[in-house]
Amino acid sequence: MEKLEARLKGRIALLGIGNELRGDDAFGTVFAKRLRDKIAFKVFEAGSSPENFLGKVINEKPDTLLIVDAVDFGGEIADIKILGLKDIKTKNFFLTHNPSLSLLYDFFKRSIRAKFYLLAIQPKSIALGGEMCPQIESRLEELTDWFKERYPICQKEKN
Repeated sequence: MEKLEARLKGRIALLGIGNELRGDDAFGTVFAKRLRDKIAFKVFEAGSSPENFLGKVINEKPDTLLIVDAVDFGGEIADIKILGLKDIKTKNFFLTHNPSLSLLYDFFKRSIRAKFYLLAIQPKSIALGGEMCPQIESRLEELTDWFKERYPICQKEKN
């Protein structure tokens, strides 16, 4: 997490992506819900339609944009990867959303001057009607607590 903390600078926006009807895929959306109005970032719960939040994110004019999503990158269940724009554009990941993350990055890159990062979690299952597996739930709790401790709402004026 030190790698992530070192990258989160300036005015920060967090975009949580995920379909709450597809088990572990809900991670990004649930994460955003748990952090909204509880940390010093502007937090957006994009669900499975991140394209609907493009204008809202752009209007925030963030220095750093952190996208949070469940991505099959071939890791162990609940593994976390912090990826930059170059990583997203050059690797083949299994993404569950349209448009793809690389299209979102392309749009944001043309629209705002920000550093872009993806906090990706390895899902176990994204089956329709499934629930989050215990490993993902545990990681969700761990990351929620970590963000609340490091970026409390009282720091908002400092960013």
